[in-house]
Amino acid sequence: MHVLAVNAQRIPPTVTARWPIPKSVAIVTPGYFPDVGTAAYLLAAERVIVADVVQYSRQSWQNRCRIRTPDGAHWLTVPLRGGQHGTAHDRVELDTAASWQTRHRKAFEFNYRSSPYFDFYDRVVWEVLDSPAVHLGEISVRSVEATAKMLGTAAAVEAASDVVQRASRGSGADPLVPMSWSHVVSTVAASYPDSDVLVVEPWVRALIGAVGRTMHSIEVNTLDYEQNFPGRISGLTVLDLIFNVGPDARHLVEGGMKLAD
Repeated sequence: MHVLAVNAQRIPPTVTARWPIPKSVAIVTPGYFPDVGTAAYLLAAERVIVADVVQYSRQSWQNRCRIRTPDGAHWLTVPLRGGQHGTAHDRVELDTAASWQTRHRKAFEFNYRSSPYFDFYDRVVWEVLDSPAVHLGEISVRSVEATAKMLGTAAAVEAASDVVQRASRGSGADPLVPMSWSHVVSTVAASYPDSDVLVVEPWVRALIGAVGRTMHSIEVNTLDYEQNFPGRISGLTVLDLIFNVGPDARHLVEGGMKLAD
């Protein structure tokens, strides 16, 4: 598993919080630099599983993130090869001929260079953009790892594909076939039998029913903070919060978090 290194001397210190929930594992939707709702699970759980074995879905956060610009919100999209809708997320191939990393880096620099804490965290973002990747799943896991580092959480981040491969050894199952959310949650729950399960999609919990374990979702209140341009836009990547408020990002998110049974 690729682990990002953070220069601790460049990151302002944080304080101990009441999260995470002891002995908990969260399952989150794969995405490119996730939103605040997903980031909350990095603070709530001791272990976070990125569900990279579910099928890729177009028009979602799975290969794009939303940033703030002087003209409003703007999507940054990771380009993919065509005809891959319905493919397992960790098998979706990037369009390696496109110079998207350079475009994204310029977009982050142009729109966030004036943010108070951009210089503290930019290297973590560049590590994600500069790391060689062939499949979208690699970008998703690295994005979640980077977000965890910037939020100052010690949550262990793991790809669901790794969990499934361990669970399927000797069973004859093909771990490359897209899996249903029900199967993913059941596999993770069986792999971590002593942990409470947190699921980022509330409808998933309702769909699969009980797995013999306490299950929760996390709700996050709307966060009030000053953005780098006039006005307030919601639904952005959590990087917007981190670049603007620094170490307080963790505490703002935690202050708005609550368990939803």
